Amino acid sequence: EEIATRCDNKQMIGLHNLPPRWHILEPRLSTSSFMIRVVLSLVAALLSFDALAITTYKLVEAVAAPSSYGFQPPCRVGTCTNYGGDTKVSGSFVTSNRLQPNLVGAEIYPNLLGYTFTDGVNTYSSSNPDGRVHSFLVWTSDTGAVITQSIWLVTWTSGPTPHKQGDRINSLTLRGTFVSAHNNDSCLALATSAGPNVNTGVSDTCAFVKPDASSSVAETPVICSNCPGGGQPVWVADTALDVARPVPTLSARALALLVLLMGVAAYSVGLRIKRR
Repeated sequence: EEIATRCDNKQMIGLHNLPPRWHILEPRLSTSSFMIRVVLSLVAALLSFDALAITTYKLVEAVAAPSSYGFQPPCRVGTCTNYGGDTKVSGSFVTSNRLQPNLVGAEIYPNLLGYTFTDGVNTYSSSNPDGRVHSFLVWTSDTGAVITQSIWLVTWTSGPTPHKQGDRINSLTLRGTFVSAHNNDSCLALATSAGPNVNTGVSDTCAFVKPDASSSVAETPVICSNCPGGGQPVWVADTALDVARPVPTLSARALALLVLLMGVAAYSVGLRIKRR
């Protein structure tokens, strides 16, 4: 058997000086095997992409907001409902990635996948086309846990889109230890946009509300004595909801890319068989 080197007269023949009939045998991965590995790697990446770090943050305990102002019968306009003395606010929000540590008043609206809150009378949900987000600020610890928040949500309850001054509105504010729920207020003034980094794609955001005889309000005192964790509402990254989430599926584009790659792999295999 011939080898690629000789030691005649203690001289080494360089690889670039090898006779034409000599060749170097190198281990190579066949084209078909390589393509199959590429396809499998992309499938794993695409499947993991949709599930990457999606996190639900949930209030550990509903925050009390006892009734502080009730409408004066008869109801003159809108939907009049009084809050009870045991009114509590609960809810959660979902982000596309886990929150970064040491955030200070960070507007996370661009990373929101959804939210839902209730004050016992009204529900505020990202799925409601009449819902608006004024602000969604959070502060986090060095581990990324939510320390406190400044969230202001509103829902239009009357009038066509785009809404105007005088239309009725519900609103919910969670700012530190302060919670305020308003039902059936009148919109006093519109804003062309919401808070910084909040782009809802609409221009009919109500910047100021005016309670009247048909409105009702439920608020906590500034110091929330019944809130756990030193007075601040406590949030938890709800891993139980993440576990219950269905197995991720490929999007239409990802599926099309996968089909294309599988076709290329099959074509490469067919060429190799034909050459043989």
